[in-house]
Amino acid sequence: MRINNILLLFFTIIVFGACRKDWLDTKSDQSIVVPTTLDDFEAALANTSVFNENQPSLLELGCDDYYHTSSSLSNKTQGQKNIYTWAGTSNFYAEQSSKFEWDNVYLAIFYSNRILEGLQEVKQPDRSERWNNLKGSALFFRSFANYNLVSIYSKAYDKNSAASDLGIILRLESDINLKAERASVKESYDRIISDLLEAIPLLPNKVLVKTSPTKAAAYALLARVYLFTGEFEKALKASTECINLADGILDYNTVAVDAISPFAPLYTKEVIFYSRMVNSPLFPLANGTGFVDTVVLRSYGEKDLRKRAFFRNVNGRMTFKGSYSSLFFVLFNGLAIDEVYLIRAECLARADKNSESLSDLNKLLSSRYEAGSFQPISTMTSKESLSIILKERRKELLCRGVRWVDIKRLNEINEGPGTLTRLIGGSEFKLAPKDNRYVYPLPNSEITVSDVPQNPR
Repeated sequence: MRINNILLLFFTIIVFGACRKDWLDTKSDQSIVVPTTLDDFEAALANTSVFNENQPSLLELGCDDYYHTSSSLSNKTQGQKNIYTWAGTSNFYAEQSSKFEWDNVYLAIFYSNRILEGLQEVKQPDRSERWNNLKGSALFFRSFANYNLVSIYSKAYDKNSAASDLGIILRLESDINLKAERASVKESYDRIISDLLEAIPLLPNKVLVKTSPTKAAAYALLARVYLFTGEFEKALKASTECINLADGILDYNTVAVDAISPFAPLYTKEVIFYSRMVNSPLFPLANGTGFVDTVVLRSYGEKDLRKRAFFRNVNGRMTFKGSYSSLFFVLFNGLAIDEVYLIRAECLARADKNSESLSDLNKLLSSRYEAGSFQPISTMTSKESLSIILKERRKELLCRGVRWVDIKRLNEINEGPGTLTRLIGGSEFKLAPKDNRYVYPLPNSEITVSDVPQNPR
């Protein structure tokens, strides 16, 4: 995460300038180009390779969405095998692919910080609605990056220990020479939330492309964060604000569910904010060698269109093709309205507002079944409704990068799947609830450079 001078130079010259050749040409005589105008900042925020297209695969790789056989795992690197089997070894990554993903996230934070600092230097008359939108976008991107980091490198949020549990390295300034320190889990989440709350009034309601954030995107992320921290009343409010702003649910009866990429064109209307994970050979995709978990597969009914939209048979085993990236070989991990409805339904059930909870759930599910085949879920207790909502959340958000955090937070309150198990040949690998291995280690190179505490394994 300590970005070297070459990377800094790349950032200041290439990233800010490459999108605008005239801007680069006029400043080519400077050894390091410093962005100063709203056009400069807008060009930087439009860099999708930094902010949207290289999200960490570790958001997905530890969970129970997929499995491997001895054969499919045999050609993987030692680091990939360690990730799949939740190894406790100190040399967990074995190679530096994880460093690439770590650097990607902190590069997005570095960009965000530099833009926020630059915006403060803009003269007052230029602090227009456009200035507000740029500041709101930078705050959103920083919060999204920090959310991904805390999801991977920290424990589930526990109100009793969050103030002392190790969180992430919070970077709030672009100065790469500042000493790195690990915040607590509480401090990490507090920063994510405060950035989002500051961003919401600054962000626009609509954007031209969904790689840019909106008010609805900030509310969607805020709802997710509040859910994961157990602030259900606040998650309910944020999810409602999002639903009031965002496009509606997509009827899967209008989707070519049997197509290889059923959710083309890009940015289906359910998508609120677009991002995707770095591809991994472990993913259960047709161009990879992993396969969709068989227990999950059996949970879809015959009339459930997700069964056809999400899965594809490759050599006798089922792979995943239902990514909202519209590309079957890339996993979407952005924000979409179906997740927000599930968040609101869960919060309503937890608040004992059963009829409202089921109304949200039925609205979503009615769009997922063949026309005329869905039977609305009728009145039951809130506890029973919650159980169904969590099962539907599992099915709907498959391979979206949220399951890992779901397992951690639900195990924390004894509502999760319990011990996870991997079977490789004659060997069995287990991951018990609240195990230290739910928290990924920081790259060893970061520990060496920054001298921050490592996560225990």
